[in-house]
Amino acid sequence: MPFMARCRVSYTDMEGVAHAIDIEAESLYEAVAISVAEFRQNDVNQTMPVPMTEFTVAVYRNPTEHRIRLN
Repeated sequence: MPFMARCRVSYTDMEGVAHAIDIEAESLYEAVAISVAEFRQNDVNQTMPVPMTEFTVAVYRNPTEHRIRLN
C-alpha cells in the first residue's frame, strides 16, 4: 500500500504573491500535480502557475530534533 503524506505546496506568482495549499500525495510530483489542479480550480487565484514555475513542497512529518555541540 502506498504511503500518503500530508504536505504544503507553494509558489510565488509573477506578481510576487505567494500561494500555498495543503494536500495529501504519494510523491513530490503528485503533490505538485494535485496542487496545480487545485490552484486552477480556485476562483480567488488570478495568476496561475506557468511553465517553469518553481514549487516548494514541505512534507509534514513527526518533528525531529537534533542537538549538536560545537567543541
